[in-house]
Amino acid sequence: MMLSFKNKVRRKNLGDNGFAIVEVIISVAIAATIVLAFQTIIVQIIKINLANQSQLKATLYLREAIEIAKDLEQSNWSQLISSSNLYPVADGANWMLEVGPGPKLENRYSRYLTIEPAFRYDDPALQGKICGFGTPSSGCTTDNEKTKRVTATIQWNDGFTNRIMTLETLVLNLQP
Repeated sequence: MMLSFKNKVRRKNLGDNGFAIVEVIISVAIAATIVLAFQTIIVQIIKINLANQSQLKATLYLREAIEIAKDLEQSNWSQLISSSNLYPVADGANWMLEVGPGPKLENRYSRYLTIEPAFRYDDPALQGKICGFGTPSSGCTTDNEKTKRVTATIQWNDGFTNRIMTLETLVLNLQP
């Protein structure tokens, strides 16, 4: 009697060991799937974070370019010539605009300004309202030397795609 009992115990133990290996394999497969899913999510989060950081820097560089134009509006209106492909250069405590492709900021961002004259309606009934920028059109030919549109543009590659952003403002010469 004792013999048959030991045989049953051995068979049961062998069966349990085999089942435990299957459980371990399934558990490892499930864990690997979960880890892979989290890794994919983390990689995407890092990509989005890097893209947002580069866009934030680009926005700050654009705002700086507009602020430089606003500074020139008050201090040196003659620097605001109607042209494209202008880049700001610090000359001691003052800013200047130079023509041509400027140096890359952080070896990544290309920034330039475009300055265009503002044109006003010829019709006196419209009381000098702005009707266009850059080139005159029909009924809109009065060049107002005291008003200009400044467009700041920045281009960069965020590591995934080429990006471009623009920001515009009007500057007014209020100096006599």
